[in-house]
Amino acid sequence: MPDDDWEGETGLVTDVMKRHCPDLSNMEAYLCGSPGMCDASIAALTANGMPEENIFFDKFA
Repeated sequence: MPDDDWEGETGLVTDVMKRHCPDLSNMEAYLCGSPGMCDASIAALTANGMPEENIFFDKFA
């Protein structure tokens, strides 16, 4: 909210990650959350170079 006086990032974490982590080719990711969040995160991670075999996740509803 504008009156929160927040100066940090806002929006979807996947968009923030894409801007700040352009090369994820040598990284691993561990995700836990809803299927939609995991799917969006996997898409963002692989778009920035992370191999799918380096992504570990547990989807739950």
